[in-house]
Amino acid sequence: QFTVLVRNIPPDPDESVSELVEHFFMVNHPDYYLTYQAVYNANKLSELVDKRKNLQNWLDYYQNKHSRNPSKRPVIKVGFLGCWGEKVDAIDHYTDKIEGLTRKISTEKETV
Repeated sequence: QFTVLVRNIPPDPDESVSELVEHFFMVNHPDYYLTYQAVYNANKLSELVDKRKNLQNWLDYYQNKHSRNPSKRPVIKVGFLGCWGEKVDAIDHYTDKIEGLTRKISTEKETV
C-alpha cells in the first residue's frame, strides 16, 4: 500500500475534482487503486466561523443584560478598543456583524 499526494488539479467544467481523480487512477492504475480522500484548505472559513462564534457570545451577553433591565438597551462604543467612538446599540451592532459574517461564511463555503 502507498499514498499519493496530488495537487493543483485543473478544473474541468464537465467533471468534479472527485470524478477526475477517480477516473485518472481507475484508468492508469486499476489494479492498485483503492480509494482517495480529498483535502481542502478551509483555514479562512474556520477563522470566520470562530469570529462569528465570538460575536454570538457577545450578542448573547448583551441580550441577557437587556433582559435583566428591559427599560434600558445596552450601548457600546465602536471606536478604538471600545474607548472612543460613537455609541451604538450593542444588540443591533452585534446582530448586524453576525449577519455580515454569515454572508461571508456562505461565500467562503462555496469556494471551498
